[in-house]
Amino acid sequence: MQVDQVGEVQVVKIGRDYSGLNEALIRRTEQELIAVVDAASTPRIVLDMSATEYFGSTFLEVITHVWQRVTQRGGKLALCGVKPYCLEILHTSKLDTLWPIAGDAAEAAALVSSAG
Repeated sequence: MQVDQVGEVQVVKIGRDYSGLNEALIRRTEQELIAVVDAASTPRIVLDMSATEYFGSTFLEVITHVWQRVTQRGGKLALCGVKPYCLEILHTSKLDTLWPIAGDAAEAAALVSSAG
């Protein structure tokens, strides 16, 4: 996981595979994401999923937990670079209606910035 600061937005590039087969990786990722959210005065988080080929239901829970924490702290969350298969998972679960999904990190950062 890599975190880049773009203005007031934290762009978090997540890994390749969160299939649920590696529960320890998923939980560590969740802890790291929550730490990013908690470190920001008003969290504006972009999850860059351009490297993510697959994720399962456990990782959907992680994104949901992170989104809830962001919302509780008055922030915003967006996703970007979502591959077609992952986008289908989000659409099937109807979670694509909760979070803005952008093509790239710059577009997503604009969606969550205070000016956006």
